[in-house]
Amino acid sequence: MKAIFALLTALSIINSEVSIGKILQTKGYIKKTNINCQEKSCSKTQTISPGERIITSKDSAAQILLNDGTAIVIFEKSDIIISRIKLRERDNPTEIYIERGKIKVIQNNSFTEASLIIKTPVAVIKSVKSEISIATGACESAVFVYTGEAGVASNFPSVDRAYIVKAGYETFIKKENPPSRPVEVKKLLQGSWIGRTVISQDNCRVKIYNRETSIVDWPFIHND
Repeated sequence: MKAIFALLTALSIINSEVSIGKILQTKGYIKKTNINCQEKSCSKTQTISPGERIITSKDSAAQILLNDGTAIVIFEKSDIIISRIKLRERDNPTEIYIERGKIKVIQNNSFTEASLIIKTPVAVIKSVKSEISIATGACESAVFVYTGEAGVASNFPSVDRAYIVKAGYETFIKKENPPSRPVEVKKLLQGSWIGRTVISQDNCRVKIYNRETSIVDWPFIHND
């Protein structure tokens, strides 16, 4: 038993030392840890390894570049884990989990199949060479696609309805429910989409600020 534990520990350390990307820039206070490594040295570098967890505080942000060409902007009050990346066609897709907060992801690679999976507490998003933004709380997630397209589905096993969200469209998904039918966002508001999203204080719901009407809309009031 001790030998098995020692082997698993060694494998975790080795895995945490494999570089899959780097932090390009930070603003404010950023907490960086690795679920595969408990050593303090693992949190002191700018290197991203499998299992890297990054938490941003109020008024803080981080920019990350992964070795597969995926760029990630992590906005304030966010919590994400980067599990793995796809470097070859036969590899499993790059996988990111966002517990809460807001991120923008830009893919730059030549893969022809789904190369990125983003999971939230309520949704699973798959994309190929796309640029997307995601805002999520514990109860709801919102997705907007700038370029390319992304598949959006519930992570609840019994919910089988999903949508392909095309460029310029947004969708919202509530816990244990299918995504809402994608709706086109006016071009005037597309560039500010991520800035208009707000996570509720209890980290549950996603609100969208509409500049044209100067009100906050709760997307799921009219969720189909």
